[in-house]
Amino acid sequence: MSKQKYPQATKNVNAEGEAKKGKINGYHSEKLHAKWDKKRSEAKARQRHYEGLTVQARIALAKSRPGESKQELARLEKLLTAKSTVKV
Repeated sequence: MSKQKYPQATKNVNAEGEAKKGKINGYHSEKLHAKWDKKRSEAKARQRHYEGLTVQARIALAKSRPGESKQELARLEKLLTAKSTVKV
């Protein structure tokens, strides 16, 4: 058997080949999954709110943020002009 300078990490498996239960990296997997699910649901709520805004409201929101938001404003202006030509 060769001596490795940096041995490979062992998998989280017990002697029977079943997944170990308990902490991984200091956290229980249930807590990690709950945290990810919470973040995912919060992001979906933010996205639903943003999609519910009008284009003018999105432009006002982008202008109220710090920075110039050039790309976002250009995209929204393009969307606004496209909607105005369709309505005519």
